[in-house]
Parts: sequence; structure tokens; C-alpha cells
Amino acid sequence: TMILYLVWLREQEILNFQSTTLYGVKVLYEEGFEGFLYRKPDKKEEADEEERDEKDAPGTIWFGKREEAQALITTLGSKARVIESTATRERTRAPKLFKLATAQIEAGRIGYNAADTLRILQRLYEKKVMSYPRTDCEYLGGNENLKAMLSAVSAVPELEKYVEQITDSDIQRVKASTAWINNKALKDEGHSALVPTKKQPKWEELDGEEQDIYRMICCRFLAPFLPPLIQDKTILITETGGSTFRSSGKTLVDPGWTVIYGKKFEDTK
Repeated sequence: TMILYLVWLREQEILNFQSTTLYGVKVLYEEGFEGFLYRKPDKKEEADEEERDEKDAPGTIWFGKREEAQALITTLGSKARVIESTATRERTRAPKLFKLATAQIEAGRIGYNAADTLRILQRLYEKKVMSYPRTDCEYLGGNENLKAMLSAVSAVPELEKYVEQITDSDIQRVKASTAWINNKALKDEGHSALVPTKKQPKWEELDGEEQDIYRMICCRFLAPFLPPLIQDKTILITETGGSTFRSSGKTLVDPGWTVIYGKKFEDTK
């Protein structure tokens, strides 16, 4: 009854929702970057900060009326001074290994629905080139022969050159990381994460669907053995006319594991 009541409350919120328009103030600098009207957020807001668009960053100020935003604009000068600048280097490691649910979500991005994904995974499992598909675990056990599994990944033509770059120290680094190796989680779930087995498939004998899904699983398995994504992030706080504005940008240092996905980065400032 309690759960049903919570669902009903949420439904009422949806039915009675009324959209509102908020107005913000953005400044453009001659140097080519922009900033949004800002106040320093409290500690809770800072703790909740995630990777998101600059205009949605904690501390961004919004107005309920257009006239209020326009009134503030009239107080701004033609020049601004920098009052705070911070630069940090961010290292982003590879994502967790696949379980069935996350594999189905990822496969949806390349055109496969959940049922078809499971059906294809089952075929690969029956061919002994894929681990048990109906798993809720995202970890491997410490006794896995990771080197043999990486050798199987090299059956994917476009991944072979990356597998050749993997060293014994890379394998030991992954084995020592609880981000991907967790014997307790494996024991609790009963099955490992969704990964390629030690058996290398004959690529040309897999049909198009099987190649797509096998490649997808292999990319996720291979990523932890590659370097992290490294970006330099800069945050700039400026002041003009008594108001402060926040700007941020990122510069790519090393694409790391993202190279296997062909991800393109554009430096922002």
C-alpha cells in the first residue's frame, strides 16, 4: 500500500506539473569563451556536482522574470577581471564490466533491443566464446586467465593492435584493482561479468549480429587494460559590475581507453 501511495503521489506531481521559463545571464569574452552568472555554491551543492553543461553547474543564477535578468545586464561593464582560477588534471578510468542489463542498454545504442541482445549473447555462449549471459555481476575473479582472454579479443580485427600493446604490468594492474576484480561479489552472484572466454572465435564464421555484440563485449573488457582518459580542466571566475561569472573548459591530454571507441574530443574553453 505504501509503495502504491508513493506511485500515486508521483503521478499527481506529473499530472499537475506546470512548466515555467527561467532566465539566465551569459557573458561573451573577446578571447572566445563564455561565462554564466554565478554565486559560490554551498558545500552540499558542490558535493552533488557532476559532469554537466556549464549553465547547469551548481551556483548558476536564474531569474523568474526576463525583466530581472535584463536589469542586471544594465549593471555590467565592458571589461571583467579574473578573481579566481583553478586548473586540475582529471583521470577517468574505464567503466565497469558488463552485466546483462548494461550490455542490453549498450546494445540498444547500436540498434539491438533487449530480447535480440540476449538471443545473440546466448548463441555466443553456446559457441563457448562468451561467458554466461544471464548475469547480474560486473566483476571477475582473481584467478581468471586474463592474458588468454585478451588473446581471444584479438580475433576482432580492429582491436588486435590494442591487445598487442597490453603488457604484463597492465594485466597485474587490473588484477590488483577492485574496480574490476572482486572475489566476494563473484561468489555472491554466482556468475562473473559478461566477458569473452579464453576460446578465440573464427571471426569470419560469426554472422553480422554476433560480430557486433562480440565486438561490444570485447571493447568493454579491453578498456581497463588501457591507460585512463586524461583531461585538464580549468575553472575561471570573473567579476564585472559587481556580479560574478563562471567559465570552465577542458583540454585533452591523453584519450587513453577511449581510442577503442573512436571517440572524438574537442577542446573547450
